[in-house]
Amino acid sequence: MRGIARVFLVVLALTLSAGYAWGFVRNFPQDILVGEFKGVDQGEVIIGKRLLQLSPAAKIRDQSNRIVMPGSVQGSGWVAYTLDPRGQVWSLWILSNEEIDALYARGYSFK
Repeated sequence: MRGIARVFLVVLALTLSAGYAWGFVRNFPQDILVGEFKGVDQGEVIIGKRLLQLSPAAKIRDQSNRIVMPGSVQGSGWVAYTLDPRGQVWSLWILSNEEIDALYARGYSFK
């Protein structure tokens, strides 16, 4: 009986880790905003034509869902983000092409 349980646990672990390695789907909150990210500089982000403050507790996640430091974010691209009650960026996700397609299908505009 123990042998069967071990085999089951090994197969389960391999299945879960393989699924994670092949890609995953991030579930975004319902209140996200989307925009074209153009840069980060000293606690501020440029999204579209807006200059927004980063919240002191802001979390920026890359396309692999890893938390990254604001100074390490380079380039531009599409992002999803949420604001805190003070209007500062609370969470920011750098979007993959698949996520852009999925959000577009949900009615978000990418212009």
